[in-house]
Amino acid sequence: MSAERDATMGLVQQVQLELDPLTRIGDRATALDVFRSAAAGSTIRLVSHAPVVRIGEDPEGVHQTRVAVRRLRSDLRTFRPLLDRGWAEALRVELEWLGRLLAPVRDAEVLGARLQERLERMVGLELASAKMLLDGLETDRLDARRRLLGGLDSRRYEELVVRLVRAALEPLARGGADRPALNLGSLMDRPWAKLSRRAAALGSGSSDAALHATRIDAKRVRYGAEALAPVFGKRASRFASAAEALQEVLGEHQDAVIAMAWLAYRGIEADDQAVAFTAGRFAELEAASRSRARARWPKVWKRFERSKRFWR
Repeated sequence: MSAERDATMGLVQQVQLELDPLTRIGDRATALDVFRSAAAGSTIRLVSHAPVVRIGEDPEGVHQTRVAVRRLRSDLRTFRPLLDRGWAEALRVELEWLGRLLAPVRDAEVLGARLQERLERMVGLELASAKMLLDGLETDRLDARRRLLGGLDSRRYEELVVRLVRAALEPLARGGADRPALNLGSLMDRPWAKLSRRAAALGSGSSDAALHATRIDAKRVRYGAEALAPVFGKRASRFASAAEALQEVLGEHQDAVIAMAWLAYRGIEADDQAVAFTAGRFAELEAASRSRARARWPKVWKRFERSKRFWR
């Protein structure tokens, strides 16, 4: 076990040594240098938190690894005009594979924390029934964690890390990728237009799925702005913060939706009426959180919509 841990930490140090210089962008940076910087930073984040995932004591390990995967997939899409399309898409497919392993673990961690917090504030609840629900969720988490660890121990994961390092060092680019970085602002046009159209189409009766799709679009806009912040400075950072605010309120909505679905399933499947009743009590609280998020997001979006487009 010690030898395995040493090998893992050796990989982390090697990746940091190779990629850390790329995270700093100089005054003469090219457009491709900006992508390399973003890819290097997210690859370092992914590899650095994988050991935390393996230990399993800190939920932040799974969270940060999942964020790294999402940023990499988003940046490969945002910077697509600079990159060979087939090369970028193949890398996105492998990142999606890892993301699918991380998602159920993270969802269970988030849901467990939500239910535990609610449990501590509820009065007159049958604690034994609540514990049965939480124990069932922990079983789900451990099953998902075993699948995740199997993925991290696989040859496929090792090859993905190698490809990510190479992607940061020597991305397969199209012509024009050597243009000045200050000409990159147009990369924000498509994600911003997509988010604007999506948000404008939403109404009070829009589906949960539509709000979730809007959150995904907001996240892509945020990640794009953050990737360009080393070039455009505080204007891009402020824009990214406004996108994050929208992402957060829609994230609260989605967390409640996931919780409601899980609680509904557990309530239906429960043989014990007390467990079904407790699942219903929890679901009521989650439904209230969902409603509050639905009421809040339009105001957050309007503030964001008024933000100055830093790239124009």
